[in-house]
Amino acid sequence: MLYLFLGIMLSFQTVYIIRKNKEVIYSWKLLLGKKIDEPNFARFYSKDLFSKIAKFINKPKSTYRVASLGINPAVASFNGFYTLDGYQNSYDVNYKHEFRKIIKKDLEAEESQRNYFDYWGSRCYLISNSYLKAEIAKQPFVLKLDFDFEAYKKLGGQYLLSNKKIIYPDSCGLFFNKKFTDTNSDYNVYLYKVK
Repeated sequence: MLYLFLGIMLSFQTVYIIRKNKEVIYSWKLLLGKKIDEPNFARFYSKDLFSKIAKFINKPKSTYRVASLGINPAVASFNGFYTLDGYQNSYDVNYKHEFRKIIKKDLEAEESQRNYFDYWGSRCYLISNSYLKAEIAKQPFVLKLDFDFEAYKKLGGQYLLSNKKIIYPDSCGLFFNKKFTDTNSDYNVYLYKVK
């Protein structure tokens, strides 16, 4: 009786784990010819789109730094851009403190974001309350950013890549360069230069 109970429990546990495993679910969907709701490797990293951005900037990538808003920093890094932000095994604590100055106002305004940034050592992302509100409201734009772009420039940042349009870039120290799109990408990228 005990073995039957253990066998049933193990079977339920196995089915539960398999149903929650995205890799298994995606594999079955592909086998059945169904659409997968997640971006694939090519759409996520969008090499053609980021090549267009690099060509537009037209400078050696080693001479400037970018950061991403609403786009995983790994995408810019994968495409050869030198990034201020990222998800690394560890950061020099001094760098993390300097990066924090960029998003200080947003962190002071929202405790959950402050805790996310301060207590998760490997993440160094741009956090914007204006962006989060626009995301929740499903708006394709952000009114303005409360970033400290002087601190951004001290770290070598010259460009900002955003997947939402910033309506008043001048008021926060940015100059809009161009919107980039590609049919093989899940992103629209708005390129801004820091003044």
